[in-house]
Amino acid sequence: MSGGYFAQDWPDEIAEKIENIIICNKNPEYGHNFSYEVVEKLMDAVKTIRTAAIYIHSIGELLTVYDGEEKFLKRLKEELK
Repeated sequence: MSGGYFAQDWPDEIAEKIENIIICNKNPEYGHNFSYEVVEKLMDAVKTIRTAAIYIHSIGELLTVYDGEEKFLKRLKEELK
C-alpha cells in the first residue's frame, strides 16, 4: 500500500512483527512460549490490524480525493474479501 492522507505503513509492520512472534513462539532463543489460546488471540490481532490497514488506506484515498465514493466502496469490498 502506498502513502496518502494517512501514513499506514505502521499497521503492516506491527502485523508482521506479531506474525514473527507467532512463528518463533516455541523457540527458546526468543523467550516466548505462549499457550495455544494466546497464539489464537495474536492471530486474531493480525487479522484485525490488516483489516484496519485496508480501511486506513481506503479512507486516505477518499479524503485526498484520489477516490470518489463509488471507488471507495468498491475498493473496500474488493480488499476486504
